[in-house]
Amino acid sequence: MATAEDNNVPWLNGKKSGTVYYKLNDTLVARGIGKNNKEPSLKQKTARLATAVTSAFLNEVMPYVNIGFQAIGRMTKTNQQNQAFSYNRKNAVRGTYPDVVIDYTKVLLSIGNKPLPTELKAFVAEDWLIITWNTELTLPNAFWDDQVIIMAYFPQLKNSVFLSGGAKRYQGTEHVPLKGIKRGYALHVFFSIISNDRANISNSIYLGEMNW
Repeated sequence: MATAEDNNVPWLNGKKSGTVYYKLNDTLVARGIGKNNKEPSLKQKTARLATAVTSAFLNEVMPYVNIGFQAIGRMTKTNQQNQAFSYNRKNAVRGTYPDVVIDYTKVLLSIGNKPLPTELKAFVAEDWLIITWNTELTLPNAFWDDQVIIMAYFPQLKNSVFLSGGAKRYQGTEHVPLKGIKRGYALHVFFSIISNDRANISNSIYLGEMNW
């Protein structure tokens, strides 16, 4: 590490040619960027893999995230992708290196205070994913024209079917077409409900794993 006695000399701020230049307590410092040859610990390896696994998963479901975390992004003046990553990295990842996986039961693809319908059920029939729910409007902030958001996610295929503006709350059922998706793979179902003006959304809910 080198320092400059005269703070009025011309000085870089940042990195150049393997050296980082910065100001530390009013002293100008130049420090070589060394290579760390130390083997990372199990904790470090787990943390790095958890970050990679979370990023890969969210990239595959990003259309959902862009809608589902938009409201909280606006409210906190932050990026919705960063909000989704922060939550799911902390809450929806389990395991130790090299066996780090997403726990789909803990995933949130939307976050908000709109109430979900009760009696939600999901099943596969022929070429369809079918979801049904109770159409009651007795819950606060539940309106007949709220719309459902549904994703059928196929992790092994790195593919999904996404419905961003489905049936209304009062209709009580939605059919998501799966025709064209290769059979013999598991699908995971996520569900949210959003106001007609797209301003308010529910937390997403995981409706389970099914065979396709």
